[in-house]
Amino acid sequence: MTIEKTDLEQVQDAATIAYAVFCQTDFDSIDTHRDLDDEFASRIAAAAQTDTVASFAQRLADRWGMRSLASIDGVRETIYEYDENGTAQEFLRTIRNHKALVVLEMREQYMNLSGNEDDNE
Repeated sequence: MTIEKTDLEQVQDAATIAYAVFCQTDFDSIDTHRDLDDEFASRIAAAAQTDTVASFAQRLADRWGMRSLASIDGVRETIYEYDENGTAQEFLRTIRNHKALVVLEMREQYMNLSGNEDDNE
């Protein structure tokens, strides 16, 4: 039985995939006249113009000049989950409709992973 996810849960999953690309991107070598968040959101939406989540992930990596994704916990499982249970089209539509939110969520995940765990001491 397929459990449907909310748009927010799908955005969070998309942010996990986008973060795998983001953390490998050499932003110093990118020549852009736009804000990097705007550029990333634009490339996320363009990469989501496909049929599978695996293709989305590969297209996003290709758009930033990398051959493979970082090994981030949950990325592979997330890709397979949507592609295998037949909800890839809905997931990709959510990404296209909420690309800026995907970037914001990705930034939030990045901030949580980059050292805020010391608050428990």
